[in-house]
Amino acid sequence: MNVTMTMEQLSSLVNERENGLFSRILFYYLPSRSGFTCPKPKTGENCKKTASTKMKKMVKEWYELLHSEELTFAFSDKQWDIFTHFGKKKKNLFIAQYGDKNTDIIFRTALSSFKIAMVLSAIRLNKIPTDGIVTCLDKDLNSALIIAETLFHHSMMAADILEKKNKKTNTDTNFIKQFSNEFTTKDFTTLASTQGMSERNAMRKLKMLIESNLITKTAHGQYKINKNGK
Repeated sequence: MNVTMTMEQLSSLVNERENGLFSRILFYYLPSRSGFTCPKPKTGENCKKTASTKMKKMVKEWYELLHSEELTFAFSDKQWDIFTHFGKKKKNLFIAQYGDKNTDIIFRTALSSFKIAMVLSAIRLNKIPTDGIVTCLDKDLNSALIIAETLFHHSMMAADILEKKNKKTNTDTNFIKQFSNEFTTKDFTTLASTQGMSERNAMRKLKMLIESNLITKTAHGQYKINKNGK
């Protein structure tokens, strides 16, 4: 499954770093584009429609080939040594850099490199081996390990973003806990002013708390604290 989302949306899928789902996801962070992309439709080989048609045909052929017979994917003994050495070496380096609380991400990403190598090998397959065994190519193993190392660093970026977001959420929760279960706009702006916040910024914060589902607007100028805001 491939999911594309903004980092702000990530918390709706995985609400915290300790969630077991986090270590099962391979993250890749793409920074925002700074330039402008012309929306004018293209024709010829670079056309998305043409590329999509070719891709659909390729995937169909690939699917039919791989499902025509049961196959076994294998590393050679030398490749297993390389894979194991990579896992041990990177584990020690990453623990030194990020701390031992991230060992689950290290193990999951290393295991995922095996699957990545398997996919790369399958993509190159153009016929079924007579013995039914698909042996990984050295260049595919090398590519898989490079990809895995990159993905680990991106996973740590995602973990850092989640941690910062949770800290911010805790700050907001502590703020609204100063009210009873229900409060008014005036109550909110009055409390905000005691903390050096302007009325304009207070209204922005109020809107953000609603969008974060920490509070709900019940009527004009009236709000209640939701369960996750308490």
